[in-house]
Amino acid sequence: SEYPAWLLGEDGHLYFLSTGWDQVNGAYSFHPSCIFRIKKGETDFDKNWHVYPKDLNSTLSIGVMWSMGFYKGKLYVEASDENITNFGDFGKV
Repeated sequence: SEYPAWLLGEDGHLYFLSTGWDQVNGAYSFHPSCIFRIKKGETDFDKNWHVYPKDLNSTLSIGVMWSMGFYKGKLYVEASDENITNFGDFGKV
């Protein structure tokens, strides 16, 4: 993918992004997108830190985040600005 699933933040923490969709036997299913981290020097996920689409836009109940990046110490996220309700067209070109 052109979008990394993890980044080393400017703060030394590792950040991971799960888009939330999955494909099994040609059918797409949805799980909430999430960004989570492992703090610098730690080996376990930080249970007190995570970002969901609804944290970025309170009107999103089923949003998708697909990329992230850091700039001048801030985390930026690309995400849907509408709820995703139909995954039927994902595999069609």
